[in-house]
Amino acid sequence: MDNSKQVILKILDIIEFSEDREKFADGFLTLIYKNALGDCLSSLPEDTQKLLAQRLSDQNIDPQIFSDTIMHYVKRAQFRKSLEKCAKATMDGYIKAILPTISEDQKKQIEDYFASQSDKTPNLAATQ
Repeated sequence: MDNSKQVILKILDIIEFSEDREKFADGFLTLIYKNALGDCLSSLPEDTQKLLAQRLSDQNIDPQIFSDTIMHYVKRAQFRKSLEKCAKATMDGYIKAILPTISEDQKKQIEDYFASQSDKTPNLAATQ
């Protein structure tokens, strides 16, 4: 996810984000990771979901234990696919949310940046 963090930091740089960029990027990546875990969890059979809910009901559970427990039931390829899907959805949502607040030049810079990243180009016109 190191490359993903660089993408987020670049977007924050383009939009001249004035707060702690590292902290924001880390939180953004954590959100994506949690969404992917939730996506994988929801794809499991209902009885497995109930079993995991019982095992993971402690709200103070260490995030690594939580992740490891779910990953015991999920194939790595499935998690990777969920991670990609959640990353795209979260980034698209963020771009859509900031569009009204950024300049045309910043929009162009974001489009150009994603275009240079090959198939990761968000369609800014579709998010307006």
